[in-house]
Order: sequence, then structure tokens, then C-alpha cells
Amino acid sequence: MTDTPFISCRTLLCTLPDGAGFPQNLGYLLYGALNAALPEDLTCILHAQERSPFSAHVRRRPEGMVWVMSGFGEAGQAILEAAAQVSAVTLPGGDTVMLRPEAAMQTVSEEAFCRRYLRDEAPRRVLPLRFVTPCAFKSGGAYENFPTPFHILQSLALTWDAVAQSYRLGDVETLHDLAEHACFSRYNLRSAGYKLKGTAIPAFLGELTLSLRGPEPLLRIVNLLCALAPFSGIGIKTALGMGGVD
Repeated sequence: MTDTPFISCRTLLCTLPDGAGFPQNLGYLLYGALNAALPEDLTCILHAQERSPFSAHVRRRPEGMVWVMSGFGEAGQAILEAAAQVSAVTLPGGDTVMLRPEAAMQTVSEEAFCRRYLRDEAPRRVLPLRFVTPCAFKSGGAYENFPTPFHILQSLALTWDAVAQSYRLGDVETLHDLAEHACFSRYNLRSAGYKLKGTAIPAFLGELTLSLRGPEPLLRIVNLLCALAPFSGIGIKTALGMGGVD
């Protein structure tokens, strides 16, 4: 394992003129502005990779609306550095969102991340997940707007295997084994849509608790994946503002 940045994180504070409202799909609009501001080499990376090295969503915090961004590897870190240069975005209605970095970019190495969840920290058997922006999955060409343990773990595992360098999960059998040892012990979800290019993607919002059984190595893998969720998001179109999790 190396100490090169595995995950980079940055938050930008979003402000609007008094009386103006934030659109529900602000994350998508900010992504469009970022895409236009990126140099050509980063734009190619952003669109060429099957799993994006960038994830972001907009959420409300006590200090106001914030654009929460995560990047994976050197490409993701470079995208976040470029995002800090986007200071204003004009919305379709004419209002302008002003953007200001809240703090310096934070990074964590893959070695430190794996060491924490695969060795040092005792694995938990109960893992709460809160979906703060609409989440959906896609299967067989159709949208799925209600989760299953397999949906969630598959999304996280695909992202992990795309961005990790040292430890890979590998195959579908492993995913099915993980999902068979997980269930929802509680959930409070509601339907929601997310507007993209004139279409509202059917999705869901809310909270659920993933409960686990099985041996410690299996628990550690699921804990590792769920720890990735706040950075990677879950489901489809996480770079465009969907699937934000805390």
C-alpha cells in the first residue's frame, strides 16, 4: 500500500441572493459548471472511466447549503482542486449561486483507510445509512427506486474495486455472500424524483439500518464498504448529485 491520496474531500458553501430558492437538482447544475471549467485532460478522465473518480452532492447544514465533494486518486484530487476555482454558477432562472471553499482539502491514504476498517477498529454489526439526496439503482435497463442489501453493497463494491489499488473484492459470488449476511432491521424511506435533462429519475430518500451476521472477516468487509459510502455515494449518477449518504 502507498500513502498517495486515496480519498480527497472538499466542501464549498453555496449562497444565493435573499429570497431566492435552491433548486432540488442543484448538484446536477453545479456538476455542469464544473465540467465546463475542467481542462480537457480531466474532462476526458471524468467521462472515460466506467466509475467516476468524483462524487458530489448538495445538502443543508447549519451553516447553510454546501456542495460536498470527494475525489479518488490523483485524478479525483485534481478535479477537486479545479472545483475550488468555480466561484459562481448562474442558474436557469437567472439567479447566481456564489461558491466559497469552507476549509482546505482533506485527504486519506488507502493504507490508513484499510488499516482502520480491516484491522484496527472493531467491526459493527449494525450500520445506519442516511440518504440525504435521491438515490436510485439501475438493473436490466430500468430504474430501481427501492434498495436491497445487494443493491447497496454492489454499488459500493464496484466503486471500491474501481478506485482501490491494493485490496480488491473481485467477484459476484463474494457480493452475494455479503448480501446474504445482511438485512434491513429498520427503514424509513420515501419516494423522490431527481430532475436530469427534463426527466425525473424515480428514486428514494430517508434512513435505513443494515444489520449484519456472520464471521468477523465478512463484517470487516461490509464495514469497509459502508465507510466508503459518505465519500462515494450509493447508486447511480453520484457525480451529478444523487445518492448522497451520511
